[in-house]
Amino acid sequence: MTPAANDCSHDTHELHVLIVEDNKTNQLVTKQIIKKMGLISLLAENGEIAVEMVQRQKIDIILMDCQMPVMDGFEATRQIRQLSSPLNSLPIIAVTANTSDEDRRRCRECGMDDFLEKPISYHTLSTSIEKWLGKKANITNPAQTVQPQSKNQG
Repeated sequence: MTPAANDCSHDTHELHVLIVEDNKTNQLVTKQIIKKMGLISLLAENGEIAVEMVQRQKIDIILMDCQMPVMDGFEATRQIRQLSSPLNSLPIIAVTANTSDEDRRRCRECGMDDFLEKPISYHTLSTSIEKWLGKKANITNPAQTVQPQSKNQG
């Protein structure tokens, strides 16, 4: 998928962001940032739930943790990419603490479109969402970094 070029067909208040994250603290932090942007957040605790939700709910963009129980973000992304159009072209952004070149390569190879490093900030996340959806997020409190709970599984 390519970033959107000023697509004005969406109202930012109707955009749905699927947060795929197993860590409760990271879920809360990301949901708070999405809410401040004026977007609607949906939550999946693992990749298996995310694949199911993509097939039955309106989703505009996916924020995907890579390391989760049940089904990791890599496999979930591969399965989403195998769905029928337009579901298979949803923007999927890796949001992970694993930031090596190898991790970035794995994200690209499984079909993720972009890569954000934890901890995420309001500015970084809103910039990425604007890039992929072609809309300005409702920025009211820019560049405040929120520290997620430390976890080995990015």
